[in-house]
Amino acid sequence: MTTVPKAKLCRIFTEKMITYGKKNTIKTMSLAHGFVRGKPMVRKLFQEIAPRYQYRTGGYTRIIKTGYRHGDMAPLCYIELVDRPGELRQATPVNEESYKTVENMRKAYEARQIHV
Repeated sequence: MTTVPKAKLCRIFTEKMITYGKKNTIKTMSLAHGFVRGKPMVRKLFQEIAPRYQYRTGGYTRIIKTGYRHGDMAPLCYIELVDRPGELRQATPVNEESYKTVENMRKAYEARQIHV
């Protein structure tokens, strides 16, 4: 449990690290090593956590607000990864079909077949 501003800051870095893990190149691994500072943790990120989010284009974390802290009334919350065993709230499933559609649109845009 943490405060909402800290959780929002944590979300930025967590999502960036998972995106590095999904790319799985030497460069992204070295960038992750520069931030995480631990070979076992980086190994877990690239081998276990990132493959779970292969078909998800973002939104790997969820912030669940729980109320206010007594004393200073700071807003409290939980931050968790979505699509993991034992999560507090179930995520909506992301199917492979929608991921392929997004990739096809991106390729078409890069080839300038779609004019936006």
